[in-house]
Amino acid sequence: MKYFFGINVTENKENEILDGDRFISERADAELEEKIEQASSLAERADSLCTVSPSARRIGQTCAVFAVVWAVLLVFGLVRDASSVKTLPMIVTAVMVVISAAVAVIMLSRAKKQLQSTPERDEACERANAAFAEVTSLSAQKFGVPADCTDTDVLNCVYTVNNGVAEPYTMFRTALFMNYPRKVFVKDGYLCVSDIRSLYRVPVAALGEFKTVSRKCGLGFWNKSKPYTSAEYAPYGIKRGGNGILTLGSYIQVDAVLDGETYALLFPPYEEEKLKTMLGR
Repeated sequence: MKYFFGINVTENKENEILDGDRFISERADAELEEKIEQASSLAERADSLCTVSPSARRIGQTCAVFAVVWAVLLVFGLVRDASSVKTLPMIVTAVMVVISAAVAVIMLSRAKKQLQSTPERDEACERANAAFAEVTSLSAQKFGVPADCTDTDVLNCVYTVNNGVAEPYTMFRTALFMNYPRKVFVKDGYLCVSDIRSLYRVPVAALGEFKTVSRKCGLGFWNKSKPYTSAEYAPYGIKRGGNGILTLGSYIQVDAVLDGETYALLFPPYEEEKLKTMLGR
């Protein structure tokens, strides 16, 4: 088995080609590629204006920790002996609390100020957003995406084959996926999946049943307009781990037999009903 949107790194760790790339039916032409590059440049420009200096935040956070530590020492000393308030060690401790807290406030305020909106930053973001909106529209026209088609999360993975079994890359027993939003629709007997650069087509007749894989998995992003904590997504038990990764207890697998080989298409469980409706299941 192969993963349709998977990268096999069993033999070549530098591989970047998706298994399903052989089923791309259309690609962006030169005009669309040029507009994509222009939009990407505008996005990089906007991103550079939103970069926060790590030093200000790091120093502020460190000083905040020191302020707390010195304050605890000060309180502990006063509790043990209230009369020690005028002694040199206690005075020094109190001064360190004030200095650490003051530096923390100054540096964290500076870091926060770097994130505040400016006319230049707002204009750069607006230009980038407008450029990508145009690219998205042109791509949709080229690939025949229906006007009412909304984004569907599709799971991409990096995997290796061990003893004939394809295994997605895992960390701490959690399968890691990148959940990219794609335009997924059915047209002329094909399940179509498109991004702004390419269109993949899989014959609906080649698709098997929907299978739920009960396995802890992590998502790279959260792409929906509603938060993962909302009632709509509550049934899926989505949680954010200490490492910041969103985790679920399962994912959906749909196998497709193409050219004599089995390719697994993977989706988050919250996309299952939408896909079933799309396919008339």
